[in-house]
Amino acid sequence: MAEKKTEASESEGAESEAPGNKKKKMMLLLILGGLGVTSIAGTALFMTGVIGHKKVEAEQPQGAVANVKKVPVYFAFDKPITVNFETESGLRFLQVELEVMTYDPLVPDQIKTHMPVIRNELIMIFSSQDYGDLISQEGKDKIRSTVLSKLQAIMTEKSGKPGIEEVYFTNFVIQ
Repeated sequence: MAEKKTEASESEGAESEAPGNKKKKMMLLLILGGLGVTSIAGTALFMTGVIGHKKVEAEQPQGAVANVKKVPVYFAFDKPITVNFETESGLRFLQVELEVMTYDPLVPDQIKTHMPVIRNELIMIFSSQDYGDLISQEGKDKIRSTVLSKLQAIMTEKSGKPGIEEVYFTNFVIQ
């Protein structure tokens, strides 16, 4: 009987060690998994520049202007400008679609606000053109320059700054 008790106690001891080993293995796996996740997260944060990099602003001397790349904002006029004008061969029509480029994201809203004034001035400019100027590249460049100057003058008068950097003809049809 004594042998039966010792065999039973040995088998119980083996079974009692197994759950303890499982707990130790589980804890070890959790710790290693946590360390792995932490190291991956730290590497990702370091590589993306969130941690570990010096700020560029601190390295620049005072008074130095940072080279900030300006992002252009384009604004397309909703409706084309259509005018008619007289030529030697009779009545002609011109239809122009415009877009303007600015670096100020507030300018498109200002253009919308002052659109009646802008459209009026553009109609006056386009309707006073000579047919010969309209069909030549130099004439189109001259008209584009005139339109840019006029738009900048309107924006300066209405909002205090020109705001518009470029004017583009996205459609230019003469009939």
